[in-house]
Amino acid sequence: MLFRSLVPVYLYGVPVKYNDKIISIYGIYVDVTDRKRAIEALKEREAHLSAILENLPSLIMFVDKDYKILSFNNTLRLGYIQMYGIRLDIGSNLIDSVSEETGKIWKKRYDRALKGERFTIEETININGEDHYYKTSFNPITTANNETL
Repeated sequence: MLFRSLVPVYLYGVPVKYNDKIISIYGIYVDVTDRKRAIEALKEREAHLSAILENLPSLIMFVDKDYKILSFNNTLRLGYIQMYGIRLDIGSNLIDSVSEETGKIWKKRYDRALKGERFTIEETININGEDHYYKTSFNPITTANNETL
């Protein structure tokens, strides 16, 4: 019989033994077409989101409850190098990556946001003897149950 199309499957096999000899293999296959389509759709949406984040002029990051970076755009990476002289990576702890004084300031801000508060901070930061004006918005991500992630 000639197959007209191929289907992605997972194949599971278990040897069948008789007198300590393998006499056959009991196999089960599972059609994973729908799973594969869902993974491809998820990858496509992730690529779209990444393209949006990377093309915004804003410094954007996602932080977990332990102040570790989950994701960020390149604009933030470059801004952090300019402001603090530090290169961030996924998993970097934002509080531990800066001076103790700066860490205390940012920890208070992150704690407010992690409790679900949306707010904006306006401040001037001196970088290399030059004042820069920053407006930082904190927008916690919440679930349908209004839980902060």
